[in-house]
Amino acid sequence: MDWRDVVGASAVAISLAAMVPYLISTWKGTTRPHIFSWGIWGIFNLIGGLAQIVDHGGPGAWVNIAGAGTCWLGALFGYMRGGTRDITRSDCFAASGAIVGIIPWVLTNDPLWSVIIITIIDMLAFYPSFRKGWIKPHEDMPLVYWVSALKHALGIAALTNFSITTVLFSASLVLTNSAYVLMLTARRRVVVQAAD
Repeated sequence: MDWRDVVGASAVAISLAAMVPYLISTWKGTTRPHIFSWGIWGIFNLIGGLAQIVDHGGPGAWVNIAGAGTCWLGALFGYMRGGTRDITRSDCFAASGAIVGIIPWVLTNDPLWSVIIITIIDMLAFYPSFRKGWIKPHEDMPLVYWVSALKHALGIAALTNFSITTVLFSASLVLTNSAYVLMLTARRRVVVQAAD
């Protein structure tokens, strides 16, 4: 077994373990994810993971494939248990982008442009969660996003081929998830201080 297999499997295990408390919290109604964002993230993870597989990313792709499933579970649990359902024009833009992002791959048989498109749109699709987190920072679990940043960093380390196609999407997830946690942490302090 190659060390990349161990790192890739560890990233998946960490991802799955971190989602259990998030899903339980969502089921209890304590955490209220933006269900549209989570559904879109599932599509983007699937495209990103498949692109990594096609470009010989090896075990580094596993975390995105597993991430697609956990994102869809998060969206489903959020839908069933009172997650945020407000759908704006920016949400529709992101959903359209998920579909449009597949087209260059189909037309060119090269996933690079699809990865670039989904990376840009994914970063824009994070906006509804950022908006909601800014207003209600206590309704989300920062730990899940920290773990997401970690798992994608491990996924990058587990890649067997480093290219824009295999690295870009995962690197953007490290960045956006880390930024979201920092924002939630700062906003929680402000909200608590304002309440005092």
